[in-house]
Amino acid sequence: MPRDEMSNRAPRTAARSLALATALVSLPAEASCLAVLPPACSAREAEFAEQFEIDNCRTEMAAFQTATTALADCLEATANEAIATANRATDTYNLTVRAFNERLQRSRAVRKAD
Repeated sequence: MPRDEMSNRAPRTAARSLALATALVSLPAEASCLAVLPPACSAREAEFAEQFEIDNCRTEMAAFQTATTALADCLEATANEAIATANRATDTYNLTVRAFNERLQRSRAVRKAD
């Protein structure tokens, strides 16, 4: 590869890396919602042989329910942030279009006056 092409590639690669790192850092914490799997004991068809198996499964089920509630909260927060982002983008777009239309109307009014 020619030296000029290599020297041009390094800044572009650095810029892409910086853009990717910035995007990853700017992601909300909610973007990392992780699904939880139910404990194996919840799908068990056989009877529990001992009380400790019941107790262990109860503990695992409680942890699963807590994790599921946390997942639901995380997903709700992520959805709310996505909606807020979309609304901000729409508002910005609408303001930009309104400003453009106002400039266009003023421009047409000046042409008619001439």
